Amino acid sequence: AGYPFWTDYSFTAAIKVPQSTTGQSNRIGMVFYRQDSSNYYLLKWSLKTFFLSASKLELIRVLDGKPQTIAETAIPGQTDQWYLAKVSVLGKRIRAFIDRRKIFDVEDSYAIGGKVGLYSEGSLAGYFDDIAVLSTQEFEFYKKDGTPDPANIQTVNQANSSFQFFGAPAWGSYLVTATAKAG
Repeated sequence: AGYPFWTDYSFTAAIKVPQSTTGQSNRIGMVFYRQDSSNYYLLKWSLKTFFLSASKLELIRVLDGKPQTIAETAIPGQTDQWYLAKVSVLGKRIRAFIDRRKIFDVEDSYAIGGKVGLYSEGSLAGYFDDIAVLSTQEFEFYKKDGTPDPANIQTVNQANSSFQFFGAPAWGSYLVTATAKAG
């Protein structure tokens, strides 16, 4: 779905892999920045058992029909369980999340934008629900060194750990998400 010129978006879907009757792994995922059938990115999760176990999650770039894993890890997962998967792309930066937990955060020079799609492989088809693609214009409140970014933080009150942020005056609607941690 979408257009080859799409860039800077977040793509979310609820995903579920059914339990295989053959004991084989089933794979589910999300295709993004797809230019054509030979050039795209894939977030792929291999799930095999109903019991919670380490399951391989891969971020794959397919360039000229040749797949290359650019990030890989094992995360807890099981079949017959719904998960919220999200890919957020902003320029060359690709971030992947499972149940709102950031798993991958990479930059890839080949990322140029493109369509989105759903991926299922194995003896049983995966399930997808609540699919959304939203344009994104993200910024970080803090620099990588942990100090406030003056471009995005207006005031910081160290006494009560509060801050104000600001964005573009042309914003018509926006969503702000935050994670609060006890200090």
